[in-house]
Amino acid sequence: MVDGREYPTASDKTLAQFVRESGKKTIMAVNKCDDLESNKQINGFYELAINPIVPVSALNGRLTGDLLDTILKELDLKEIRAIEKNKKGMHLAIVGMPNVGKSSLANALLQKEQSIVTPIAGTTRDSIDSYLKYYNKTITLVDTAGLRKRSKIDDSIEFYSSVRTQRAILNCDVSLVLIDAEKGFTKQDKTIIDDVIVKGKGLVLIVNKWDLIEKDTQTMKNFTDEIEYQFKSLSHYPILYISALTKQRVSKVLKIANKVFKSRKLTIKTSLLNKFLQKSVKKQSPPATQGKVINLNYMTQVSAAPHLFVIYTNYPKLITASYKRFIENQLRKEFDLLGIPIRISFRKK
Repeated sequence: MVDGREYPTASDKTLAQFVRESGKKTIMAVNKCDDLESNKQINGFYELAINPIVPVSALNGRLTGDLLDTILKELDLKEIRAIEKNKKGMHLAIVGMPNVGKSSLANALLQKEQSIVTPIAGTTRDSIDSYLKYYNKTITLVDTAGLRKRSKIDDSIEFYSSVRTQRAILNCDVSLVLIDAEKGFTKQDKTIIDDVIVKGKGLVLIVNKWDLIEKDTQTMKNFTDEIEYQFKSLSHYPILYISALTKQRVSKVLKIANKVFKSRKLTIKTSLLNKFLQKSVKKQSPPATQGKVINLNYMTQVSAAPHLFVIYTNYPKLITASYKRFIENQLRKEFDLLGIPIRISFRKK
């Protein structure tokens, strides 16, 4: 993503070269194209030799649907589905900052000492796969090395551990993201959570070391409010307050994770989606824009894990960001889609 109000900076050029040399599929999103006139701002970025280029506005949501359509075209959904199909049972990744209690949680779930647990950050150097039974179903539990900022990764072993953690997130069904109750909700926690959501994985937030906090009847609510204030979309994801050391509420972790796993694997029939769409439009129709009446004609699910939905309409570019949020919220309520990211694309009929 680049700033459309500025010409390509030295940082943009360096990053573009790095991306080109990676050989990966790439999309350039030119932000701050808030109206039709500003679309010409993309012309200055062709010199970076990254295609396709899509103008967007994060401020008002303009053309974000086009960006999503472009992403869908670039994604190899067949490969993603093949990976998902070959998995057996739920794969859980335990991720979070160093020394937040990932190994302690793994041991509490496994009811045995399998990971190294010390107060020294970074003692779990590699990803450790373990297996447990939950109502006769096998769960693969990945106890990952801690994620930390790139500037603080000071040796090759720790860098490798961080890469393995990224891979664990990519290959899991549900990520248990641990937050240190004593340190609060940090910027790096947000970065890790964002990575899980962008990769389309299920997410359960786990606030660990809750036993070490002085609290009253409002402490838990205040902590949750602060998280949702900083990261508004997290209101759709479950938050558990536990102590891996004393095993307080640890028994709820697998129950919640399994519910998120079921949501992630859910495929909704097109007939049910269209009934849902009719009910939602009856409750709140899309606002007319530029004197044009918007009709939502048809809805279908493109894929599960991650969940991608397409709604066909006569004016896809006129669907407002607020109405997109309304449809997403109604969809989550209707089908109990807990703890998973949802992508909805509006396309021309």
